[in-house]
Amino acid sequence: MLKNVNEGHKERILLWEKFATIAGAISITSWVSITLIDQLHDITLPLGILFCIYVSVICSIILGHELWNKFDKTAQKMTE
Repeated sequence: MLKNVNEGHKERILLWEKFATIAGAISITSWVSITLIDQLHDITLPLGILFCIYVSVICSIILGHELWNKFDKTAQKMTE
C-alpha cells in the first residue's frame, strides 16, 4: 500500500479504504449481533426482520463512517 502511495495510485487507495470500511462495519455488526443474540434467548422476531435490522445497522455504520471522514477532512482544511 505504501508503494502505491509513493507512486501516486489514488484509485487503489480509495478502493482499499472503501473495502476496509465495509469489512469493518460487517465485522463490528456481526460481533455485536452474536453477543446480543447470545444474551437474549427469547427473541421472537422472524429471521427476515432480524436480517433487515442487521443490514440496516451495517448501512448506518458505513454512512456514519463516511460522514465522519467528510467532516474530519473539512475541519482539517479549515484549520490550515
